[in-house]
Amino acid sequence: MNGRGGNGDESAVPTSSAPMHHWLYPMLAGGPGHFEGSDRRYRADFEVYRRAAMAGRILRGEGPLAAGFRSIREHDVLWLFAGVDAGVVGRGTVREVFGRPEPRVRFTLDRATSRILAQDPLPGALVRRSLPRPSHGPTPLAEHAGLAEGLDWWVELLDDRDQRRLAPLGVPTLRQVIARRTSLLADPSLAGLVRTLRSFDFAVGVHTERTSGSYLVGLGEHRLVVGCLIRGGQSVQPTPTVLRTIASVGWRAWSLKEHLSDAPVEANQWFAFSRVPHPHLVRFLEEGDHSVSWLQGGQMELGPRTRLRWLTPKPLRRSSAATKPTPTVVKFDTTLIEDTPAVPESVSFRRRRID
Repeated sequence: MNGRGGNGDESAVPTSSAPMHHWLYPMLAGGPGHFEGSDRRYRADFEVYRRAAMAGRILRGEGPLAAGFRSIREHDVLWLFAGVDAGVVGRGTVREVFGRPEPRVRFTLDRATSRILAQDPLPGALVRRSLPRPSHGPTPLAEHAGLAEGLDWWVELLDDRDQRRLAPLGVPTLRQVIARRTSLLADPSLAGLVRTLRSFDFAVGVHTERTSGSYLVGLGEHRLVVGCLIRGGQSVQPTPTVLRTIASVGWRAWSLKEHLSDAPVEANQWFAFSRVPHPHLVRFLEEGDHSVSWLQGGQMELGPRTRLRWLTPKPLRRSSAATKPTPTVVKFDTTLIEDTPAVPESVSFRRRRID
């Protein structure tokens, strides 16, 4: 799937002979910026932006320039950063830098690319490994070549990598599915699960059944995750619908793992609740070694055991001499995005294993 703009997109690559520079632009934190569609404005809030970008409603944006206003030029590229929790969620092309003493920037949103990134952003944790010090203004990516090339890779080639990884399971990739089902990740709880899986370098796909709906499928080096959205679960006694959903995820995780019988993969089930579930249900699921998350106050929260299972750092394993050499891949310092031969050889990644 190609993330480049097209079909008359306003953000086509300019023909100016001046070189374009790329910037990481931290705009989406509820600050004084805004976005514009054909008939309304949208405030610079990530969830508001995400829903509008998914629907292709945003055309332009405008925001402050606390720094960088002397360097940013027309036709430069802005990668929209929504913080560590959300990551890089859009891309735009600078139209104008204006205003004194408080300069601002206007840009045209690359709607095709931003529709992808709003649903499947490059994780903020990867950005912070390349940029460990937080920045409140635009950061020039000319000084961070690995991150700049990694962003292009994420848009252009990640789906190719996912297709190869998921081929043994016979499931389509996330990006293949959201291209035709734009509402799949409308619920922020399910979208948050996608971001979590991506932060662990999982290939993400979607398995759909006519009778029981859609399941997210995440495949890492040693883990298979099957997850779904649950609407309900707030009462002491779960409803039959909730219990049937839990059972169906268990069956699907087991059956997909059967496709990987020759690989040492651990199957995990993940339940993303649209609202805070009852504590008894959280305990029930986590004591069965399942993962639980929900949305609360606009943030994705994890169950206590889920947090320990996924957020506790694990030591890196060193490859033995008999291990197949690590491919040349894009570098965000310590996290792997692998198997893409088209990535420039000038940048490399150290392998991270997920056990």
